[in-house]
Amino acid sequence: MRHSDGLGEVVEQWRDELAALGGRDPLLSFRDLKVGTLDLAAAEPEARQRLIDGEPVVLSKLFPHEPLRSSALRSTRAIRDKSRELFEERGINVGLLAVGIATWSNPFVAHRPTAPVLLRTASVVAQDPAETDFVITVDDDPVVNPVLLHALDTQVGLRFKADDLRDHSGQLKYPTVVERLREFAPAHVVDGFSIAHRAVLATFAMEPLLLSRDIEQLGADLASHDIVAALAGDAHASRTIGSAGEQVTPEYVAFDLDSHQHDVVAAAAGGGNLLVDAPPGSGRTQTVASIVAELVGRGQRVLVVSHKRATAADLITRLDSAGLSDVVLDIGTSSSTEAVAQVVDTAHRLREAGVSGGVQPENPQDVRAAEHLRSELDAYRDAMHRRREPDGTSAYDAMVAVASADESIRTDVRISPSALDGARTAEQLRSHLREYTDLEGLTLTEKASPWFGSRVHTAAVADSLATTVVGLRDSYVPELRDAATRAAVEVGLGAPNTIEESVEVVELLSSVESTLSIFGSRLWDEPIDDLVAATAPRRSHPNDGGDGPGFFARRRLRRRAAELAGGSGRGQRDVVHKRLAAAREQLAAWRERSRDGKPPRTGQFLARAVDAVKALHRRLDVLTEANPRTRDLSTLPFSDVAKRLEALARDEAHLRALPRLTELESELVDAGLEPLLDDLRNRSVPPDRVEQVLDYAWLASLLDHWRNTDSALRGFDPADHRRKAEEFRAVDAAVVRAGANRVLRSRAAHFAEVADEYAGQSEVLEGTVGQGSGDIPRTPRQLLEMAPEVALAAAPCWVMSPLNVATVLPPRRLFDVVIIEDAGRVAVAQAVPAIARGSRVVVVADDEVALTSFTTAVEPAPDPDEHEGPWAGEPPASVADLLRDVLPVYGLRGQYRFRDDRLVGFAARVSYAGRLTTVPSAGGNPRVTLELVEARAGGDDPVDSSSAEVSRVVELVLEHLRARPHESLGVVTLGPRHAERLDAALRRALVRAPDVARLLREERTEPFFVKDVERVAGDVRDAIILSLGYGRSVDGRILYRFGALGRPGGERRLASATTRGRERLTVVSTFGADDLSPRRLTTPGSQALGEFLAYLESGQQAVDQEQAPGQDALAEAIAERLRQAGAAVAVGYGGPGGFPVAVRHPVRSDRMVLAVETDSPDGPAARSARERERLRPNQLARLGWSLHRVCAEAWVSDPDGEAKRLVHAYEEAVSVADAYDWAVAAAEADVVAGMPDEPTPSADPSFASDAGAVSAETDSPDASDAEIGDSAAADEAGDAMPDAEEEPPVPARTASRPEITPGWPVSDYTVRELSAVSRWVESDGVARSEDETIDLVALELGLSMDDARNRDVLRHAVRVARAGASS
Repeated sequence: MRHSDGLGEVVEQWRDELAALGGRDPLLSFRDLKVGTLDLAAAEPEARQRLIDGEPVVLSKLFPHEPLRSSALRSTRAIRDKSRELFEERGINVGLLAVGIATWSNPFVAHRPTAPVLLRTASVVAQDPAETDFVITVDDDPVVNPVLLHALDTQVGLRFKADDLRDHSGQLKYPTVVERLREFAPAHVVDGFSIAHRAVLATFAMEPLLLSRDIEQLGADLASHDIVAALAGDAHASRTIGSAGEQVTPEYVAFDLDSHQHDVVAAAAGGGNLLVDAPPGSGRTQTVASIVAELVGRGQRVLVVSHKRATAADLITRLDSAGLSDVVLDIGTSSSTEAVAQVVDTAHRLREAGVSGGVQPENPQDVRAAEHLRSELDAYRDAMHRRREPDGTSAYDAMVAVASADESIRTDVRISPSALDGARTAEQLRSHLREYTDLEGLTLTEKASPWFGSRVHTAAVADSLATTVVGLRDSYVPELRDAATRAAVEVGLGAPNTIEESVEVVELLSSVESTLSIFGSRLWDEPIDDLVAATAPRRSHPNDGGDGPGFFARRRLRRRAAELAGGSGRGQRDVVHKRLAAAREQLAAWRERSRDGKPPRTGQFLARAVDAVKALHRRLDVLTEANPRTRDLSTLPFSDVAKRLEALARDEAHLRALPRLTELESELVDAGLEPLLDDLRNRSVPPDRVEQVLDYAWLASLLDHWRNTDSALRGFDPADHRRKAEEFRAVDAAVVRAGANRVLRSRAAHFAEVADEYAGQSEVLEGTVGQGSGDIPRTPRQLLEMAPEVALAAAPCWVMSPLNVATVLPPRRLFDVVIIEDAGRVAVAQAVPAIARGSRVVVVADDEVALTSFTTAVEPAPDPDEHEGPWAGEPPASVADLLRDVLPVYGLRGQYRFRDDRLVGFAARVSYAGRLTTVPSAGGNPRVTLELVEARAGGDDPVDSSSAEVSRVVELVLEHLRARPHESLGVVTLGPRHAERLDAALRRALVRAPDVARLLREERTEPFFVKDVERVAGDVRDAIILSLGYGRSVDGRILYRFGALGRPGGERRLASATTRGRERLTVVSTFGADDLSPRRLTTPGSQALGEFLAYLESGQQAVDQEQAPGQDALAEAIAERLRQAGAAVAVGYGGPGGFPVAVRHPVRSDRMVLAVETDSPDGPAARSARERERLRPNQLARLGWSLHRVCAEAWVSDPDGEAKRLVHAYEEAVSVADAYDWAVAAAEADVVAGMPDEPTPSADPSFASDAGAVSAETDSPDASDAEIGDSAAADEAGDAMPDAEEEPPVPARTASRPEITPGWPVSDYTVRELSAVSRWVESDGVARSEDETIDLVALELGLSMDDARNRDVLRHAVRVARAGASS
C-alpha cells in the first residue's frame, strides 16, 4: 500500500537531517585544524613515501624534530581518539588520509568549496600505553570522495562516476584521477577549479551524504513501506504493523533461552513486527543471536544494525560460540574485498558440500531422550500445580498444608472419594461446619442445654415451643395446681403435689361427679360390693354355697341397683354393673385421699380444674413430643416443674438454633462428614480449630485420591525424580549445542534450492572464484546488485552500522527482517534506510539509553554547563520512542550480566523498577564502593574536573591493574573534559609504571577505556571506576552544575553509567549524599545522582523487600529445620528473583551459602524444564550459591529424611564457600605465587563442583576434546621415543566435567567456572606447569591464547583452583 499523503514532507526532513549528520562536512569544506588534522607536507619525505605506499610508519619517523613532533603527536592522538570514538559509538571508519584537495569558485555558497579528492583508510595505533608515539598505517583501498562528485554534479552540472576516474587496469591512481578530473572540469568550465597536491590525515565521514542520497533513491519503496509510513505518522500504517503476529514454537534453538527470551524468539519467528524491551544484563545479545539462528534456519534473510560496535561484536562472538559464524557477514570489521571474498568462499563451499552443508545431523536419541524427560518432569510439575476439582486446589497446595499442619489439627479421618466429588465444595462445607460449630453443634450436651436432643425442624416449631414453654410456666401449670388444689381441698381431699397427681385428682372428682349424676349420693350408703356382685353377668356369679349373696338376695340387690340407676330395665344390667364397679374403685380411691372420712362428693372448683387439665395436656404433649427429656415433668413436684420450665424458657437461644443445627448436621452427614463430626466431638477439638481439622481431612483425602488416580503422582520417588532432572540437564545441553547444526543444514538446503533457481547469479559467484573475465563485484553493494539471492542465501545475516547501510547495500528491499539493536540510540532518520531494506522489523531497545549526537571533525570538549545547541531541550525521538506505542512489546526481565545484584541494585530499583528481576548474589566482599576524596578549596580546577579525583582515580587504576590483572577495567566520567584530564594523567603515570603498561594495550580483548557518560552505553567491563569529577568552588561550595546529568535525559545517562560493570563498581566523588541539598537538585538527572549516592552509603540494598517466590508454609517448615541445626536463615530472600529460604555462613554474616528452592508454583515450577533444571541452577552457581531443591511430595512423605538431606546440603555449602573464598583471596594476595607449578594430585570434589553445573562422567562426549588432546600429547611423546615398548596409558580424570559451554568470550565465564574446569583438567593427577594447565583449559573452552587477556584470566583461574586444592 502506498502512503503518499504527508510522507514526502517527512522524508524531506529525514534527508536534510541525514545530510547534516556529524556537523560541518570536511569532505566539502575541509580546513586545517590546530588539533585534528595532520598535514604530511612537513613530514620526512622517505617516511612519508613509505606511508603512502602502505607501510606502517612510526609518527616519530615522520616528524623526528621538535616542535613539529609534539604538534603532530597531539593531532595524531586527537585523530585517533575521534576515529576510535566514531568506530566504537557509530560503527563507521572516519580516520582517512586525504590525497589532493580540490577547490573551485561557487557564487551561490558563502565559502569556497575545498574537497579532498582521494580517500584512503588510515589506522593509528599507540606504540605504547603511555602513547609517547603512534604507528600510522594507510590501506591501499582508495575511493574517490563521493561528496566531491556530488558537489560537482549539483553545483556546476558535471556528472560522472568514480569508475570514470580509474586507469586502464581499473585502479584508482592519484595521478590518473587528477588528470581525469582536470579533463572533466577544466578551469575555463569550472571557475577556479584546481587541485592542491596535499596528503592530510584527518577525520572524514562519507556516510551523511550517502544516507541522504539513499533516501532519495529509495523513493517509491519508502512510499509503500508500512513501517516507514508509521514512523512518518501514518495512523493506518501504525495499526497495520501494530497487530501482533502469531507466536510459533522455535525450531532452531541454538542457545539457552529463558521464558521471556523464548517468547521473543517465538514472536519473531511468527512473522510480525515487535519491540523488545531489553534492560542491561537481561540477555539481549543471546536473544538477538537466537532470533538470527531461528530466522536463518527458516530460510529468511536478516539485517542487524547497531551503532555500537561492541554490541555488534558481542553478537558476532555469540554466534561464533555456537558455530554459526559462517552464516553472518560482519561489515564492521571487514574490508569490501574481504566481505566479498567471505560470501564467495562460503557459496563455493556450500556448493561443494551439497544439501547437508557437510554438517552432521543432530543425534535423534538425544532429542527423543530430552523430549521424554522433559515431558515426565513437566508432567509432575503440571500434576503438582494443576488446579483440580472440586474447589480449584492444587496438589502442591494440599501437600504444603498437610505437611505444615499443627499436630493438634491432624486427623486420621478421611473423606470418601464420592463425597469429595460431591456437589459441595470445601468452602461450602467449611462454612457449614463453621456455623455448626458456632451454634455449638459439636459441644452441646444435656448439661449445657435442656433442649439437647430436641427435634425442632423449623423456626415455626421453635417459635411454637418457646410460646408453649412460657405458657406452661406462666399460666397452665400454675392454673392446674391452683384449680386442682381447690377442687381437692373443698371436698376434703389432700392437695396434689405433681401434675400427675393433679390429673388423678381431677379425674377422680370427674368420675365421682359422673357416678353421683347416675346413682345419687345415696349410693355411698349402699353395700356397693354386693351391688357389684349382684349385677355381674351370670358367668361371673360365684357358685351356690359360697360366701356371696344367694339368688334371692342378688335379685333384690339388682332391683335396688336399678332403682339407684333410675329404674333402668334389665337390658341395662351390664352398664349398671360397670358403673357400679367404677363407683366402688372411686370410693376406694376417695378413702385413700380423704382427710375427713366423708363420702365422695364434688365442689364448685371441679369444672375449672377439668379445664386446666385439658389445657395443660395439649401443650405438654407438644413439648414432650419435641423434647423427649420433658416426659418426666408430670411426675415432678410443682417446684421442680417450675424450675425446669424456667430453664427451658431461659435457653431460648439454643431452642431457636436447633432448626439450623438440624439442617446443618443433615447436610454435613450427607456430605460424608459424620465420621469427622464424631472425631471432633470425641477429641473435644476447640471451636477455633474445627475448620482447620476439616481442611486437613479434606486436603489429605484429596491427596490420597489424587495419588491413586494421577499417574504422575502415584508412587512418586524423589531420588528417581532427581535422577531424571540430572539426565535431562545433560541431554538438553547436547540438544541445544546441536541446534547450530540444524541451522547450518537448513541454510545449506536453502542455498542449494536458491542456487538452482538462480543459476545466473551462481555463475557470477563462480566467475569470481575462478577470476574469470567480465564484471567482477568488488564491493558488497556490487555483489548484491549482481547476485542478491545467492549471496544472501550463502550469508543470510549481515551485521553493520545503520550509517553504513547506504554504502554497503543497494537501495531496495533485500531482507526479510531488520533487527535494530540499541534502537534507543538510533534516530529515526538514521534507521529509515535500514528499515526500508526489510519487510519486518525487530526493535531492540533499552529505555534508559539516551540518544546522543556526534561530530565528525575533532572539536574541543564542550562546556559542561552549556545548554545551547542540540541538547538544549529534550533529545530527539529515537526509532524506539516512536515505535514503542505502535509495535507489540516483549520484555526481557532476567539478569545475567552482573556477578552481584548490588551492581544493578540502584538501576533495578529506580530506573528499571518492574522491568528487571534481579537475582541475589551470595554476597561476601563489597562489590560497590564509594571513595570520598577531599577536594582542596581554591585552585584553578575546572568545575567539572577535580584534580583530587583525577589523582585518586589514577591510583585506583594502577592498584587494580596490579591486584587484578585478570579483570578488564573501564573509567567512566560525567563529562568529557574530566575524561580528557584523566586520560592525560594516566598516560603520565604509565611512564613511571612500566610494570602494568602491557595490560593497557589496545589489542587486548575488552581493552581499558576512559569515556564520558555520553559514550559509555553498551560498553561492559569487569570493573568500572565511575568518577563524578565535579568538585567545589573556591569557597568550598558545591555548585550543583552536573553537566550531562543536568540536561534532559540525565537520569538515563546515570543509569547507563552505573550498570557497566560485571564484577565491581567503584565510585569516586568529592561529596556524598548528605552534602547535597535536596531543594537544589532540580533536574531528574541531579535528583538521580543524589539517590545514587544515598544508595551507595546505605549498604546497596538491591531491591525493595518484596515477597520472594515460594514464601509459604513449606518454606517456614524448612527454615525451622535449619534453625534447629544451628543455621542462620532468611525466609523470602532476595525479592521476586530470590528464594524461599536462604542460609548464611555461620561466621560471616554478609556471606550467603545455600539457596533452598521448593517446587512452589511461583518458583522454579513456573519456568520451563530447561530454565528450571539447567539455566536457573547454573545462574545461581555463577552468583556464588549452592542450590538445594526440596520437593513438597518428598517433604510430606519423609520430612525427617528430607531434613537430613537439607542439613547435609547446608554443611556442604559452607565447606564449598570456605574453600572457594579462601582460594580467591589466596590467588589475589599472590599466596600461591611461591607454590610449585605441579598441582596437588588430589582434588577436592566439592570445590570442583562449585561451578554449579551438573556434569557428565569422565568418559562423556563433553570430555572427549581434552582427553583427545592428552592422547595426542602422549602419541607425540611416543613418536619421540621409538625404543619405548608401549605408550603409557592416559590417566583418567576423577572429577566430573563441569557443564560449561565452550566457545564463549573469556569475560562470559566466571572465575568460579574457569577454576572448576581447571580442577577438572588436573583431576587426572598429572604434574603440569601453570602454563600447560592454562593451555589445556583454553583448548577445552576454545579460547585463543593469542589474546594476552585470555591468558591472564586463565592464569588467575588456575591459581584459584590450585589454592583451593591446597586449602
